[in-house]
Amino acid sequence: MAISGTEANLVLTGGKVRTPVHPSGFAPALAVRDGLIQAVGTDEEIRPLAGRGTRVVDLRGRLVLPAFGDAHVHAVSGGLESLRCNLLGLRTRQDTLAAVAAYCSGLPAGAWVLGGGWAMEAFPGAQRGGAAGRAARGPGSPAFAGHYQVPGRLRRRGRRDRYA
Repeated sequence: MAISGTEANLVLTGGKVRTPVHPSGFAPALAVRDGLIQAVGTDEEIRPLAGRGTRVVDLRGRLVLPAFGDAHVHAVSGGLESLRCNLLGLRTRQDTLAAVAAYCSGLPAGAWVLGGGWAMEAFPGAQRGGAAGRAARGPGSPAFAGHYQVPGRLRRRGRRDRYA
């Protein structure tokens, strides 16, 4: 437990605070000062950090998950991806190839194969998702399939697959 010399603005006690600091991953109490976690520990360790102006909350066993929660959407790219070859939720090579082949069947020869959401686990040992486009469409067709974990991949005629 790290303790600052000033009183906390907020003290939470009697709960289950998720923290990587404690060996079990949880501690019963937390102190906050100026929007930052001041200390995590037992109720006995944290209570002395409360002063006259401190808001003290008895959690009565409830869970606290201190974190920065980011929830956002990229509306334009998400919308376009859903209209293209959408591979979200497909976890096997066979399912992915079938989806790419079905999408490609409606495209003219040489058209770009656009889409995204492929899963790396569907292509163990392969060069990430490039095998899907080649196998379903054949060599020489340009393809782009974005992924949430790595930059999108761009394949051009005559060039090796590379991360963009």
